[in-house]
Amino acid sequence: MQNQFGDNIHEKGLIEDLHAIQYTRKAEKTQRFVNYVVDYIIAVSIGLLFSLGIILMVSALSDTQFDESNDFAGIFYLAMIGGFVAYYTGFEYGNGGRTIGKMITATYAVRIDGSPLTLQDALLRSLCRLVPFMRFSGFADAPWHDQWTHTMVIKR
Repeated sequence: MQNQFGDNIHEKGLIEDLHAIQYTRKAEKTQRFVNYVVDYIIAVSIGLLFSLGIILMVSALSDTQFDESNDFAGIFYLAMIGGFVAYYTGFEYGNGGRTIGKMITATYAVRIDGSPLTLQDALLRSLCRLVPFMRFSGFADAPWHDQWTHTMVIKR
């Protein structure tokens, strides 16, 4: 089939083009901010629960009292980071690029080409969120964790 200019037109190409356009509707900054606030509160809560459980387990196994003299700060921070990374990685990989915040705003994370996130993509996005001052990159068009992992957050 040809158009009036003699170019070959394939119906399948048009459908693929329309499908690609759907994947380029980037989420708005307000949606991303809501995602950030909701997910951050949940991730920190999970990290706190996770770290509290580990600290209580360590103190019970070592028969020591949980008081000021014991230095649990390192365990606390590692557990917080672990809970934080587990939340984002688990949800973004296991739930089709959607965290709880993204479910609320009807957005999800995908690769630049529109394909679903791989486990590596989700893990790298989570680790990038730990970079100091990363939160300020959200004022730009694409936050660092999107740029560095070649992903984006789009509207459903």
